[in-house]
Amino acid sequence: VIAEALVMRANSYLELLTVFAKSYNPATAANDPGLPLVSSINVTDDIPPRSSVKATVDTMIANIEKAIPALPLTAITKSRVTKYVAYGLLSRIYLYMGDFVNAEKYADMALDAPHSMVNYNAHATRNTVPRYEESPEVLWHRAAISGSPLFMIYSDDLKTYFNGDDIRYTFITVANNNGLGRSSFSGLYNFGITIPELYLTKAELLARRNEYNDAMDIVNMIRSNRIATAAYVDQTASSGEEALERVFAERRRELAFSGLRWFDMKRLDREGRMPEVKRINVDTQEVDAVLAPGSANYTFEIPVRVQMFNPGMELNHN
Repeated sequence: VIAEALVMRANSYLELLTVFAKSYNPATAANDPGLPLVSSINVTDDIPPRSSVKATVDTMIANIEKAIPALPLTAITKSRVTKYVAYGLLSRIYLYMGDFVNAEKYADMALDAPHSMVNYNAHATRNTVPRYEESPEVLWHRAAISGSPLFMIYSDDLKTYFNGDDIRYTFITVANNNGLGRSSFSGLYNFGITIPELYLTKAELLARRNEYNDAMDIVNMIRSNRIATAAYVDQTASSGEEALERVFAERRRELAFSGLRWFDMKRLDREGRMPEVKRINVDTQEVDAVLAPGSANYTFEIPVRVQMFNPGMELNHN
């Protein structure tokens, strides 16, 4: 139980870190403000000051490493934490840090978990696709029992990544008065760790070291299970950079609405790979806001309500 709690805390810290702290930069991480590392269970104790980004990440990794020996290889439900879940989370953390050697090491270890891909071509309708908590390609299922969020809208940019041959789009796209949005296969979304995510991490790291054919083999394996058979054609790449672009595009499709887009935007902006992002008003089609490359707004300010409870907390945008 303690081991599972350590992994879940590390996951929560990662989600908070990607929002409320600067992207991990090895040159500045020891000084950039991270998160308060709460170790007391007494709610009347003062919240400790913010640790550094490096200290926060080091604590997350140490927590998971401490947990692994006590975790089981299998669990009664995919909502519980196993050794493979811990490996998958370590891979995600190292990917965020830009530590590609360890990201690949733990992706490979997580992929040792028994799994298989679901071929959407084998299903006439969405109703027979396995629920996320039962799917052989879900490693860790995380969802709110309220069904929240109920309706997530496609941006105009995201729509350009799909067409009618992509069964992901045709099966779980729904419409209401607000436009086109993403539904789910079971009523409960999944914000955990999936086998396709781990394969895409592996493909990215292969592309980064110029093993572009091997990277594209993984991309095509995923796509062959998602694109209508009659329309399917293998994608190719002639360089590591071209393969990397195709991997990033496939992450947009496969991992849409899984909670990882901001994670990706943040780490890619650090590398100078994020273009300008515009928020378009759906009613007027005017630009409401612009997120420029390298913008300080990639780091959210500490919410006012949190500042009220913790008036001495260090802020991000002084």
